[in-house]
Amino acid sequence: MSQPAGGQGGTARGSGPRLASAALLARLGRVLPWRNPWTVVVFAGLPLAATLVVPILDLDAALLFQDPVARGGLPLSAGLFSNLGIIAWWIGAVACLLAALVLPQGRPRLVLLCGGLLTALLATDDMFMLHEAVLPRIGIPEKLTHASYALLSVLYLLVFHSFHRRMDWPLLLVALGLFACSMVVDIFVGGSRMRVVMAEDGTKFGGIVAWAGYHVLAARYWLRRAIAGGAGAASAL
Repeated sequence: MSQPAGGQGGTARGSGPRLASAALLARLGRVLPWRNPWTVVVFAGLPLAATLVVPILDLDAALLFQDPVARGGLPLSAGLFSNLGIIAWWIGAVACLLAALVLPQGRPRLVLLCGGLLTALLATDDMFMLHEAVLPRIGIPEKLTHASYALLSVLYLLVFHSFHRRMDWPLLLVALGLFACSMVVDIFVGGSRMRVVMAEDGTKFGGIVAWAGYHVLAARYWLRRAIAGGAGAASAL
């Protein structure tokens, strides 16, 4: 049975721009030195396209793009340890996820993937204050979020205990202990007095750096093992 002419025309009209785009990208790939032109589309085009949301929704561009310290007229030291903690979170997450992308199939790759995703989740929460400001607005209490993160961390330890025993596990225990102290102060004490802030945020910052350091060292260990011994050495646990 022949297809309706309108359907063929619609298919032709839809495929035409796609074929033209593919031909243009292929031509650019032959002329320019990059290996995959789509990397420019993904890593430059999409972020630029995302910024178009600001004028479309008539949002405050200065509020969204400018640095909070400059915007609010705050001293340069404002939020110093908070910013350093977020950087440390993402260093740990990126190290694990990069190692998981490079390593062959095996237990170490799975552990680093889970560790990277968990660290990225914690980094996102810390960056956007999810458990303090966002989730309570939709009915999820802060204590429940704390309990969920604690449960995920315990599961991460127990399920992959054989992996962690081979790494710098005391550093990981120190990180978890500092996180526990920070959560206890946050839940049961609270306040903005210097002692409370130091007890809550100081221990949290120490825990973040210890957690990130543990995962960076673990990722380095398995990457170096893969380089030295090949895929078999990097997948065995």
